[in-house]
Amino acid sequence: MQNLTQLTQLELVLLELVAKGQGKWSWYELANALSRRDVPREPDMMVVLKKLAADGLVQRYIETGSPRDRWELTAEGSILLTEATANRQRESMRYAIAIEKANSNYSAYVLDLPGCTAIGTTLEEVEQQIKEAIVLHLEELQQAGSSIPEARTLCKYVEV
Repeated sequence: MQNLTQLTQLELVLLELVAKGQGKWSWYELANALSRRDVPREPDMMVVLKKLAADGLVQRYIETGSPRDRWELTAEGSILLTEATANRQRESMRYAIAIEKANSNYSAYVLDLPGCTAIGTTLEEVEQQIKEAIVLHLEELQQAGSSIPEARTLCKYVEV
């Protein structure tokens, strides 16, 4: 079985999409679903699907009397995807937040998750509220079939 650390983000997303299609999605449907995800597009999706098939993680079927194909996970691909999902859930996500003091409260927002905000009357409250907002935001992204944005922002102070 292939090691999880050897799989690229694109390979993992394609495994998720093939599983979501439950053997009913063609290359076109996979490409359409992938276009709504924030993942690298290189190498080409078809090249990656063929590699996953060569590695025994997915299978391609051609419909009889038709040029349409169908993709489904193999048993090995299902196991690998289950392990990857469990690993992702165990990993702690760490996002940079900005906290601003207003007249009577604090507001916070997540720099790498546009639209993810919270308010609180104290620093402790706003920190708790933003943690809950991040969890809800990530759950909504997963339910919508979107990928989870990586935390890319670094925070530093500069003295002048």
